[in-house]
Order: sequence, then C-alpha cells, then structure tokens
Amino acid sequence: MIELILSLDIDEEKKIKEIINITEKYVNWYKIGMIPFIKFGPSIIEYLKNKNKKIFLDLKFFDIPNTVASASKIVFEYNIDMFNIHLLSGEKVIESVLNEREKFKNKCSIIGVTLLTSFSDKDINQIGINKSLKEEIIFLANLAYKNKLNGIVCSANDLEFLRPMFPCPFIMVCPGIRIAEIPDDHQRVGSIKQSVSLGADFVVIGRPIINNPNPINIVQEIIQQLKQ
Repeated sequence: MIELILSLDIDEEKKIKEIINITEKYVNWYKIGMIPFIKFGPSIIEYLKNKNKKIFLDLKFFDIPNTVASASKIVFEYNIDMFNIHLLSGEKVIESVLNEREKFKNKCSIIGVTLLTSFSDKDINQIGINKSLKEEIIFLANLAYKNKLNGIVCSANDLEFLRPMFPCPFIMVCPGIRIAEIPDDHQRVGSIKQSVSLGADFVVIGRPIINNPNPINIVQEIIQQLKQ
C-alpha cells in the first residue's frame, strides 16, 4: 500500500516533538529536511529512531562526487531508511554514493530528485535548461533508473508518464500533496487520489497536517484515503 511520509519542516523543538508524539500511533515514516536537520542535527534522527520510526533524510545532496560520497558515509552511520541526492549532480555522484553504500553493506534506499515541484517550464528555461519540463524530468528519471538508484522524487502530476516507463520496484516519492486548494510555493501539486491511482509509493505531506488545529484527524483522513 502507498505510505504517508510526514514532513517535519519545523524549527521549534517543542512543536516538532509534539507533532511526532501526536501522530506516532498512525505514522510510520517521517521526513527530516533542511530546516529540522540544521536546527537539531542528528538528535532528531535519534528521537525518531528511539520510537522505531522510519526516516527519510531529505537534504538533496548536490556537490562534487567526493564531497557527496563523504557526506553519504555519515548518513549510512545514522542507519536511516532513505535519503536523496539531486540528479542534476550527474552520474559520477550517483556512482560515488552507491559505492559507499556497497562498502557499508547498508540497505538504505537512495533516491534522486528530478526537478523541484516549485519549478515550471519558465523556471527551468531561466536557468538554461533548453527542454520542456516533462522532457527534463524523463531524462533525469532515466538517469536514476539506468544507474540503479532505488527511485526518484517527483510530482504526482509526473506519475502519469513516469510510472509506465519505470515500473515497480522503482520507488516514486511524491511531495507537494495538498488536501485542499491553498496557494503556496509548489507549482506542481497533486492530490492523494491522483497519487494512489497513478502509482506513487509514498506521499509526502507536511503543512496540511502541521498547520491544522487537529493534526491527528487529518492524518487519519489521509490514511483512509490511501487505503481506498
């Protein structure tokens, strides 16, 4: 079944622990992005591991191969479940990370970020990518697939053309999932129904849960929709 990853983009220790404690009965996966990792460091990983939770470390590594390989060594020592690199960093970076995982005999899934869900065709043209958004996403997804990463991060909107091209067990993690139409910085948002029907493996949801006065009710509603 498709699973929920609760995104913990919170910089207050009391609030982040409160959200974890409120939702832990229903949520198995949590995402640690830049905000909580910069604020709390490995302590937030330990807090979740002590509760036997699965962890997706979302730092989107994008640097030269040696630097990313060295950073991945530290990640493997954390013994988490999944982390990501940015596919625009290229094949040499992918190879360096996979080599480090092999040395560690680690089972952590490594997935690649295609294009951020805040990007539109106009945005990628402004940074010099002379392809359509769809063409670039397919190119980057194929880069991940042929180099044997475990999967990708992509918009739910991209599943329609990506899932038929890259069947399971190639993982597809979809951020920017919205419960209601609320304007924000995601250009390419998707719904739970869309994610389920088009073949996502994980949906990443943060603000709709964290900003709700009754987060547990929203989590239960999401899980019911995922089951359906």
